[in-house]
Amino acid sequence: MNYRLLDKPAGFAKIQAYFPSQSILDPQFMSILAIALAVLLALYFLIKILGRRSAIRLMVENYGLIPEKLAPLSDREIKELLAKLHHMAEKGQSVALETATRPYR
Repeated sequence: MNYRLLDKPAGFAKIQAYFPSQSILDPQFMSILAIALAVLLALYFLIKILGRRSAIRLMVENYGLIPEKLAPLSDREIKELLAKLHHMAEKGQSVALETATRPYR
């Protein structure tokens, strides 16, 4: 008889059978997992913020837009605007480019 399992709750023995060595329910493992998740989330949001600021800076430098007028836009709108402006600049559509940038100058 395994006396080690008698001092633990009844359902714990079944869970322990699935994870015999290093249990996922171990508090030390859970704290490491929580720290790793927090670091990954911080990196994700840092990359999103840096990408947004980079796109805004590119539009300010290349097309003369004002950053304060671009600030209320969402990430998707900034990405779409940058793609649209880049496409118009490649095609040489200066009138369309001027019309698209006018609200942000």
